[in-house]
Amino acid sequence: REFAQAHPAHVRLVPENPELLFCQASVGDECVHNDHLTQSPRGTTRTLALTLMPGLSMDAHPRDLSTGQRLALACALQASAHPALLLLDEPTRGLDSSARSRLMHHLEFLADSGTSIIFATHDQEFVAAFNVASRVGVRS
Repeated sequence: REFAQAHPAHVRLVPENPELLFCQASVGDECVHNDHLTQSPRGTTRTLALTLMPGLSMDAHPRDLSTGQRLALACALQASAHPALLLLDEPTRGLDSSARSRLMHHLEFLADSGTSIIFATHDQEFVAAFNVASRVGVRS
C-alpha cells in the first residue's frame, strides 16, 4: 500500500518502551480489548501474541513481563489488525534469537500482505536477514 495515503487509524507504532501501550490488568485483557478496538475476530491478538512469544501467560500483568515479552505483546497489539503502516522502534530489544526469528517471519508476512514497515534498530544482523526491505538506510 502507499503509506503516504494511509489514514492515521491505519498507522501503528511499537515504541521502544512498549509498556506505554498497556492499559489493562492482564495480557489476556489487553488482547481482548485490542480485538474489540481493531474490530478483529476474537482471539486474533492472543493468537499472534502466542505465536511471537510461546508460553506467554494470559493472566500476567503486562508490566510484570520481561522486556522481550512486553515487546512481543506490543507487536501483537499493533500488528494484529494488519495496518497500512507499522512503525517499530528497536523491535528486537530483549528478544532471544528464536523470538527475533518469529518476529522477522511475521513482519515478512505483513509486508507480503501489503503493510509498509519502517523500523529503527541497532541490530544489524536483523536488518541483514530481513528479506523484504525495499530500502535500508544507515546512519553513522
